[in-house]
Amino acid sequence: MKSTSVSKRILVLITVLAVIIIFTGPTGSALAGLDSIESPIYAIDRAANILHGIELSTSDIELKDNLSNPSSNLFITNSDGSAFLGGSLFTGMTVTLYCDSVPKDMLKIAVCGDPSGDGTLSISDYTLARLHILGLKTLSSEYKTAADINGDGIISIADYTLMRLDILGLKKIKPYDCNLPLTGCVIGIDPGHQAHPNYDQELISPYGTDTKAKVSAGTYGRFTGVREYVINLQVALKLKANLEALGATVIMSRESHDVDISNAQRAVMMNSIPADCWIRIHANGSTDASKEGMFFLIPTHGSMYTNDPSVQTKSSQLASCLLSSTLSTTGAVNLGITQRSDQTGFCWSSIPVCTIEMGHMTNEKEDNLLVSDEYQEKIAQGLANGFLEYFQ
Repeated sequence: MKSTSVSKRILVLITVLAVIIIFTGPTGSALAGLDSIESPIYAIDRAANILHGIELSTSDIELKDNLSNPSSNLFITNSDGSAFLGGSLFTGMTVTLYCDSVPKDMLKIAVCGDPSGDGTLSISDYTLARLHILGLKTLSSEYKTAADINGDGIISIADYTLMRLDILGLKKIKPYDCNLPLTGCVIGIDPGHQAHPNYDQELISPYGTDTKAKVSAGTYGRFTGVREYVINLQVALKLKANLEALGATVIMSRESHDVDISNAQRAVMMNSIPADCWIRIHANGSTDASKEGMFFLIPTHGSMYTNDPSVQTKSSQLASCLLSSTLSTTGAVNLGITQRSDQTGFCWSSIPVCTIEMGHMTNEKEDNLLVSDEYQEKIAQGLANGFLEYFQ
């Protein structure tokens, strides 16, 4: 009898707990998700009712898969209110969450790089961004969000530039992560030299008549036998990865050895993007095998392809930030910063620029360090830290 009474009490307790769980337990998670659109991937601007951070060519199926709500409860409509029949999403569409046939939440869709609302990135998109910047046309709501490529809250030259780079096939637009410190920064990297030198002559400066070889052969490791152009690219690619992980847009002058790009062309490339700044990556050689150390080169005042004195100042600031941080990660000997007026890459540049000379390949210790993956990583990390300091 006592056993039966205890069993009844346990059964009642279980029933009560079940009721509590059903009506109170999930309110902070599962049921809350039924009342509003939620996503672990995309960003939601509740003030403007916009769902953004969506990449070009994203399908309706992919969108629903990246929302926390049941797909069967999500309906997508075109900008005119008609039912969307499937395919790539456009800016201006709407996603609505239904529960028991009742609309619970509604968000406008902004596709990154699609302010025109046609689902692709075309000349019309960056034309709209340019018109907005010039004050000739005002984008609003989800269309403005779609044009804000770098996520800084405004439509600027940086956004226009990123659209243009995508159209030219130089850099694919990716939805931004506002939490990354270098979001919106465009940085150029020029791995010095190339597999085959080009000794044809080009003007050192657009203002002068003196010439020098378009691209010299560079130095090589006296002890390892590795060519400088190989090391330059290896470090450049490591730096690229580090900067992109911090949110920066990185433009490389080359990503292979089999190219023929003169020093003037490399500078003009960076000018035309335009990058916020760029770095030329080199290693050095010396007739003195005992000489070792890292140093930077910057343009001499008045030698650059600009009349803006702040560009020279910024070049100096950039080199200072990069040198101190890279010395910190590598422990290299500090040979300081030197001004040069005979560098073609400097004289043709109209934006902040500097050159790193990572070490001496004629020195046995540094030659072996420069070819090692571990030391290259230290250089790349130091440079990335320096860019963080420069932009902040």
